[in-house]
Amino acid sequence: MKHIKIILLSLIVYSLGYACNITITANKNSAVIGDTIKLTINVKNQHLNCPLSLDSTKINITNASVINQEPWQKKSIIEYEKSIAIKINNTPEVIIEVSRLCHIKESKTTFTIAVTKPIQPQLTNKDTVAKILNSTKTQTQQLLNSFNKLKSYRNELEQLSKNNLTLNLKPIITNLDSILKFNQPIVETCSLLLKKL
Repeated sequence: MKHIKIILLSLIVYSLGYACNITITANKNSAVIGDTIKLTINVKNQHLNCPLSLDSTKINITNASVINQEPWQKKSIIEYEKSIAIKINNTPEVIIEVSRLCHIKESKTTFTIAVTKPIQPQLTNKDTVAKILNSTKTQTQQLLNSFNKLKSYRNELEQLSKNNLTLNLKPIITNLDSILKFNQPIVETCSLLLKKL
């Protein structure tokens, strides 16, 4: 009987030394900025009648933001679990701290996720050439459109000049004709280039 009392007393003293057992797991231990990671927080109470509510569990997350959080789920009489989805915001690491402070003792756990910056894709020669060709095609088409507008304006001015005898537009039309004539070889080259692009 004396031994049973000593064992029971030892168990009571032992259990008073511990408050809760907290573990944190993640679906990834390393990430890149912008990644989404799912965390699972597990709390095991050491006492059946823990006076501390689950909502008083403090969860601090550094360099990430919470995008989804599920309520605590009861796994057993003394075990509870919570899932949190976080989005990584910054380097060099995400730190998750979970703590519970009761009149017996504070339970605290820290979990770290290494974070790197995303690798920028390197352009290949083929990608670079394609970019240049697309840009050239766009600019060439814009040049041709401008040339065609200039021709159209010249024709409108000539029509206005014929309809209105008091308006002398001949010098402007002559200047436009010389601009159009001077740029004709460029326009022909641009047209050929667009056909090949």
